[in-house]
Amino acid sequence: MGEWEKEPDELDFEAHGLQCQMRRGPMKHWCGYVAVPEDHALYGKHYSDKIKVSKEVIGRQIDVDKVGAINLFCAAVNADDLENGQLDVVLAFDVHGGLTYSEDHAPTNKSDGKWWFGFDCAHAGDLTPGGPFDPHWDDVYRNVSYVRDETQNLAKQLAEFSFQESAG
Repeated sequence: MGEWEKEPDELDFEAHGLQCQMRRGPMKHWCGYVAVPEDHALYGKHYSDKIKVSKEVIGRQIDVDKVGAINLFCAAVNADDLENGQLDVVLAFDVHGGLTYSEDHAPTNKSDGKWWFGFDCAHAGDLTPGGPFDPHWDDVYRNVSYVRDETQNLAKQLAEFSFQESAG
C-alpha cells in the first residue's frame, strides 16, 4: 500500500492571496493549479506566450531538473528576446515539471472569471500510482505535502509577478 492511498484526491486552499487547487490526474498523480484575477498581468496568457520579465528573472539560473528539458527545448529562447526582457511564461516560473496548464477554468470546472496556471507530477522520474511502474525504478512519488509546497510556491511567484507589465 502506497502513501497515496491515505491522501485525499483533492485539496482547495488560498496562498498569497490567490485561489489554489490540487487534483489527482488520470494516473493518480497530483496536479497543482493557481488562479489569477482579471487584472493580473498574465490573465489570458498561455504558458507558451512571450511575456516581459524583470532582469532578475532573465538572469536567474533555471533548474533544468525542475522546469524540464522539454520545456526549455520548446521555448526556443533567443538572444533578441532575452535582450528585450522576454521569456515564454513557462520559463518565468520555477515549479515542478514547468507549467503545463493555462485556461479560463480549473480542470473539471466551468469558467469562473479567473485564469488558471498549473503543473503536474507525471514527468520522467515521477512515480504515477495509477500508471505502470516497477519497484526497481528510481521514480519518486510527489506526495500531497510536496505538491502543496509547489502550489504555494507558484502562487507566491504569480502574486509577485502581478506588478510587472506583460508583453503584447
